[in-house]
Amino acid sequence: MGRVLAFVLGALSGGLLWGAIEVAWITFQPGVGATWRIPSLAPPPDLGRFVAVALGTYALVGVLVGVFAGLVLAGRLRRATGTGATCLGLFLAGGGLAASGAAVWLNMRLVQSPLAPASLLKTAALGLSVWAAFGVFTLLLRAVLRRGTLVWLAAAAVLPAALVAFAYASHEPVATRAVASGQAAAGSPNLVLVTIDTLRADHVGFSTEGRIATPTMDALAAEGAWFEQAFSTSPHTTPSHVSMFTSVYPYDHGARNGVPMRPGFDSMAEVLRGAGYHTAAFISGYTTKSNVTGLGPGFDVYSDSLNPWMPLASDPAAEGLFLYRIFDRVSGNTIPAPVVNARFRAWLEDRPEQPFFLWLHYFDAHGPFEPEEGYRELYLEEGQNETEREIALYNAEITYTDHRMGDALGALRERGLLDDAVVVVTSDHGEAFREPNPRPEYGHGLTLYDQALRVPLVFWGPGRVEPVGSSHRVVETVDIAPTLLDLVGLAVPESYRGRSLASLLRGQVADVDDGEAFGQTTAYGHPTWFSLRSADWKLHTSPEEQSEELFDLRADPGETRNVVEDRDDVARQFRARLDEAMRLDRGDRDTKLDADTYERLKELGYITE
Repeated sequence: MGRVLAFVLGALSGGLLWGAIEVAWITFQPGVGATWRIPSLAPPPDLGRFVAVALGTYALVGVLVGVFAGLVLAGRLRRATGTGATCLGLFLAGGGLAASGAAVWLNMRLVQSPLAPASLLKTAALGLSVWAAFGVFTLLLRAVLRRGTLVWLAAAAVLPAALVAFAYASHEPVATRAVASGQAAAGSPNLVLVTIDTLRADHVGFSTEGRIATPTMDALAAEGAWFEQAFSTSPHTTPSHVSMFTSVYPYDHGARNGVPMRPGFDSMAEVLRGAGYHTAAFISGYTTKSNVTGLGPGFDVYSDSLNPWMPLASDPAAEGLFLYRIFDRVSGNTIPAPVVNARFRAWLEDRPEQPFFLWLHYFDAHGPFEPEEGYRELYLEEGQNETEREIALYNAEITYTDHRMGDALGALRERGLLDDAVVVVTSDHGEAFREPNPRPEYGHGLTLYDQALRVPLVFWGPGRVEPVGSSHRVVETVDIAPTLLDLVGLAVPESYRGRSLASLLRGQVADVDDGEAFGQTTAYGHPTWFSLRSADWKLHTSPEEQSEELFDLRADPGETRNVVEDRDDVARQFRARLDEAMRLDRGDRDTKLDADTYERLKELGYITE
């Protein structure tokens, strides 16, 4: 047992050493912050907690590795002393941890195709080099180790502290594009944005006369305002959310699933953070991760770890750790709503005492539709065909997500944080179920018919949003950012293409006219389509396909009859207004996806072969 303990101590030392390097690297190296879980922060808001979480996590890993190595190898070390076993344990466990970490770092950060043979050789070479360097470090320690275990333990304890102290002393702030921070004005309301992935506008209670149970959304809509004709800019998650936050269209920001937005756009999170708001995001899907969207720099906390079972996974401070990035590499593509809520509640207990902007993202309504027990049978009936059963399971997922969203809002309400708040509920896109369109689709991503782009949009806020009920005006999700900034009295950036709906929400109905809605597909391996719609007409056009579709929405709201040949005069007017989008769109078709991103998007159904 003595030798096993020696291995544990050696591995613990290796874990603590790597944890200290992790803290120094993530927290203090200039220019690195935006690439990690805690985006654009240096140091994190609670340095002490972050250091404790980092060292605690790596110490736990070291102990587990040390126990395993000790049990396997201690009996075979015939002439090793306790100190020698400690040294070997440090080399095996600590060196292995450091080598694997360095190898995965190269694989994820420097290599475009990590599974290619040449990339694997480079990865292996780096790992072996780091392990060899750790062996040299172990031999140098041996002179100290021979003087006694107590001296070694003291050195092992002092080394991480010295590294952290050195890093803190040499710290330079990370440069970010965020606007200068300030103090939120007294009385500024809390802001909550909830995005429910893949939620159609016609599959919520308040638009179906209660046929689908969504009591949380129904209550918000009854006490606030909701838009019957609200449209997303894209049937894909990443570009849609980026448009929502930056109030520009996909051809502007260039984001697509797996490719972050181009630099130079002010997200509403950045503007709010610069105005003194604490900003926090809790997301649940790969296509909304910080490095996938590029939205991270606007948030003080961006919780996007997809490992629900990792130690301390609910602690936002832990999500910057490199260890989590390694496990993210082998994790799934989503986490369920209860995990999102658990992480949100952990943040809620220790959030700063200032107005906050909170983004909650739920992925549960996205296919494949596998509702939790107790929800699965809600809408299933005898005699349903395959499509009807899929729709029933989809509706069950929506009801489930609505309940989980209600849990999160209930936690805010219990603490009085909704007494002066504005809540927005919407979606990134809808879902198609083989409707009789000219190009029928199951799922989303390839077409721009209303079932893919029309989403619910609800605003709620006692004293700030009047209970004006439903509006038939055509609005877009790019209108959300300017509306929220207007509601809290902040200037709207000139780059924003959306319009503020604040006057309508205040009951000044005449101040907001009917609008138009733009849409664009960004699917890999498929031609790009653009769409533009008003209350009466909608045009779909694809220069690559040299094809167009025009729909008279008053006579044909389901978009089943293409009348472009009969009404070329209308098509010509809409086409002229789409010219700018088609001219500016670069498509980013030459962007290379690394193998991991490619496989994840394929699993989510965004890449077909």
